[in-house]
Amino acid sequence: MSIDRKNVCAVVVTYQPDTACITALLNAVLPQVGGLVAINNGRPWTVVLPDFAEHGAGCFSVLDMGRNLGVGAAQNRGIEWAKHHGYSHVILFDQDSEPSRDMVEKLLAAWAELSRSGSPVAAVGPRLVDRRDGWQAPFVTFGAFGVKRADCDKTGWPQTDFLISSGMLAAITVYEKVGMLDEGLFIDNVDLDWCFRARQHGLNLYGVCEAGMVHQIGDAKVCASVFGRTYPIYQQQPLRQYYIMRNRILLYRRAYSPYAWIIQDVVRAAGKGLLTLVFFSQRRLNFQMMLSGLVDGLCNKSGEYLSLR
Repeated sequence: MSIDRKNVCAVVVTYQPDTACITALLNAVLPQVGGLVAINNGRPWTVVLPDFAEHGAGCFSVLDMGRNLGVGAAQNRGIEWAKHHGYSHVILFDQDSEPSRDMVEKLLAAWAELSRSGSPVAAVGPRLVDRRDGWQAPFVTFGAFGVKRADCDKTGWPQTDFLISSGMLAAITVYEKVGMLDEGLFIDNVDLDWCFRARQHGLNLYGVCEAGMVHQIGDAKVCASVFGRTYPIYQQQPLRQYYIMRNRILLYRRAYSPYAWIIQDVVRAAGKGLLTLVFFSQRRLNFQMMLSGLVDGLCNKSGEYLSLR
């Protein structure tokens, strides 16, 4: 079962994007899909775009949300737009991603071949390369005795328990089965929650090593030396620390979250929290935001963070 690229709609979520980055992203994506909708959560923006007719893009639209409604809400609006305009598949993008010129083609080929083999596919995603230093993020599965990493040192489609939303290709029918993105999480772990639900429905997630995409992980990257070994740490702004902590606690409480992931993530959260307080700036504010996220997660609060509640 082959899929024509004209049946694929790209959904790009933006929030005060850098002009150069968003221009590069849109110019890279438009030749590969049949339509594109940008969901703008921040101030209005304009860029010089390529000739749509030349690239065969059937529809293009920018939807201004008026204010920041969060990643999940924006992605849901984009998926609904794609469904309304008759597209069969959706590929999601963050504003700081840039796919290779054949990424969508490779993802579609993998989807078609996996479907022909009888695999119940939830989504496929590309190999991610950090734009700052070229580090390639592995595809992972969560086991009782640790995380198994599948590095793309050769071609293939490793099965994984998690795909980040940017670059993730899925069918509209899959969203109808699994459900839409959780808008209450607002930002962070929105994709993790959806992947866990997809796995609960018996669907599989696959990485596609032949499909590459440049992506920025975290706001900043620092290297920490612990017992003679150097570890990269991806720094987030204090507000993101709140969402990361709160949303991981919310996911711990959900029946479809794998126990193997919960056990490992508790340890990961404790270690990352300690390293954050030791190596990052704004230590006091970071601690306050993480503590606030912990409390709100335990109280089962969701939605946008409001400092005065």
